[in-house]
Amino acid sequence: SGVPLRPAREAEILRRLVARHSGPFPKAVVARIWREIISANTALQASFAIAVLASRASDAAVDDALVGVAREHYGALTPIQSFETASSVLRAVSDGRATAALLPLPTVEDAEPWWRLIARGATPGGGGLPRIVARLPFAPGSPPAQEGLVVSLAPHQPSGSDRSYLVIETDGEVSRSTLKKRLAAAGLEALDMQSAGGQQLVEVAGFVAPDSDALAAVAGAGGIARALAIGGYAIPFTAAQLGGGKR
Repeated sequence: SGVPLRPAREAEILRRLVARHSGPFPKAVVARIWREIISANTALQASFAIAVLASRASDAAVDDALVGVAREHYGALTPIQSFETASSVLRAVSDGRATAALLPLPTVEDAEPWWRLIARGATPGGGGLPRIVARLPFAPGSPPAQEGLVVSLAPHQPSGSDRSYLVIETDGEVSRSTLKKRLAAAGLEALDMQSAGGQQLVEVAGFVAPDSDALAAVAGAGGIARALAIGGYAIPFTAAQLGGGKR
């Protein structure tokens, strides 16, 4: 893709480092040190900058927290750019001004969910559009005050322990229970659903590729016009998993 980020590979590296760590030195600090190394190495390969949706006056505390999450994950020297709208954030990623972007976790309260902007131009087989590739913070030293999703042109790849996001468009009244059953019939376990404008954002267990047969099976069910994979993430560590090294 020309983008040096490989979030799934980075997750595999950190999981392996934490698993083999021994001694009282905090695991969260081990992860933090290696995140700096990974980010510095990424910056050596290509231009490296992060965009953040962080200019909404009514949510200043959330904005500051998102910038802090981005800084902690992507390193002390990585340029971080703030944008006022989700569309401008995604545009920065699409045109190469930013390597990746950090946006707030979707919620049912969102009046204009940013994930719909990704789904709008998506195709069943995937393509050169920004997609969700990570969830942050990945290695929190304490329960996170704010979480977000990373969007990038980097490939969405499996890490061995993942979740994926699907966007399902319906052309009629399809209840959530019916949709869950149809997903289950295709081998997909729905963990969360959010609806907006005739579309459902569905978080499912496991890795789902854009050309997955499971998506084709869901899209072929009655009342469903399209089923798209818009990315996903390697499941982050919990604060408890990073609670300290082995003695």
